[in-house]
Amino acid sequence: MATKLEKTRTPGVYRRGSSYIAVCRHRGQQRKRCARTYDEARALKATLTADIRRGEHRETSALTFEEYAREWVGSYTGRTSRGFRESTRAGYRFSIEQRAIPFFSKRAATLAEIEPRDVRAFIGSLFEQTVSKRVDGKSEQMPPAVSTVRGHAA
Repeated sequence: MATKLEKTRTPGVYRRGSSYIAVCRHRGQQRKRCARTYDEARALKATLTADIRRGEHRETSALTFEEYAREWVGSYTGRTSRGFRESTRAGYRFSIEQRAIPFFSKRAATLAEIEPRDVRAFIGSLFEQTVSKRVDGKSEQMPPAVSTVRGHAA
């Protein structure tokens, strides 16, 4: 049985045993975060409240990049009212499965752990790969065009 939360003099901060809990609401659901000291819990509560008000709070999730990417490619409808062709979806799926999922699965366990520097590293890795191109009737290994990388990263 869990120890009952005891009220403190700060609203939204409670004591449970030897630790403290900061409680706030995000998108209609109660969220609890643990802290070692009362002062840490107060600071955590203030930070969470400010982040939520500014719209900058990001919930952490156990959802992996692979789970998200496969769900996204199956449900994406395009950015215009016309939508897009299933052949485009097949191209997106190929790119995600062959390049993005293997890359991000090595770098982060969950989607929430992916940071902008990881995205920059992914784009850099796309430029490091070579592609076969026909030049003067011969096949040569060359870096991909900027538009090709943009298509994989967008």
